[in-house]
Amino acid sequence: RRDYPIQSVGASVHADKKASLSITHAVCRLSLGSRSDTPAMTKRGRLRLIIVLVVLGVPVLVCMGAILFVANGGLESRLEREYAARFPGRLTIGHIELAGANQAVAHDLRLYGPAGGDEVVRIATADLVGGIFPPRLERIAVHGLNLRFDRDGVEFVKAFLALPRPQPTSTAPPRIRLEVDGEIAVAQRVVLSSLKLAVDCDRWSLAGHLVAQLGGQPFELNMSPAPGGDPQRRPSQIRIAAATVDLADLFAAITALGFLPPQDDLLAWLPKQ
Repeated sequence: RRDYPIQSVGASVHADKKASLSITHAVCRLSLGSRSDTPAMTKRGRLRLIIVLVVLGVPVLVCMGAILFVANGGLESRLEREYAARFPGRLTIGHIELAGANQAVAHDLRLYGPAGGDEVVRIATADLVGGIFPPRLERIAVHGLNLRFDRDGVEFVKAFLALPRPQPTSTAPPRIRLEVDGEIAVAQRVVLSSLKLAVDCDRWSLAGHLVAQLGGQPFELNMSPAPGGDPQRRPSQIRIAAATVDLADLFAAITALGFLPPQDDLLAWLPKQ
């Protein structure tokens, strides 16, 4: 009687093992049978799969490469070299970051004159909005502009004007929106502070306005295409809407730029503003 329960348990365990093995064997036979019934991928199907992988994979690889190129500072170095090969002076760029598929933000831009020294232009950030395919530029937003126009600036402008002019083309340049805020100092005597510029450049003409503070007084310019003339190359007209200029500062700035000798005798005969 004591051995009977043990034998019964052993028999049931043995029976469970046989049933389990039988079920597993049946499942394996069903799996093998289903695999043999699956048709193999045709040559045309493999070709379609390769085409899909290429079409989807190439843009992803290009985007990843562009992101790595920008992240490693390659774009900044490339732009600095391109500027040095075409224009006077030297341009340095802190870093550039992508803010989407159609926007890039450049930080800490500095432009030096041909003679070196301090920077002539310093920009905190510049937003460049456009497109990559095809490459186009639609809007430039400059924030934190600090333009120092003195003798270094004069030499830079002379070197820039001495560059060979490009060959004229029949294709009109694209329309670009330019927005600027910052400060412009002419020989540290005529300073436009709290400057805000918004202008549209379209077919070599300008349309927009500039507002600033000059010596604590409002300063405002309006720009618009001039009437008449060739509509493809219409010049621009600039109107001074509001300006109060200290003549002593104005002549001091012109003298500091090297355009005039000192005018102390003349200033005695002129009004102050």
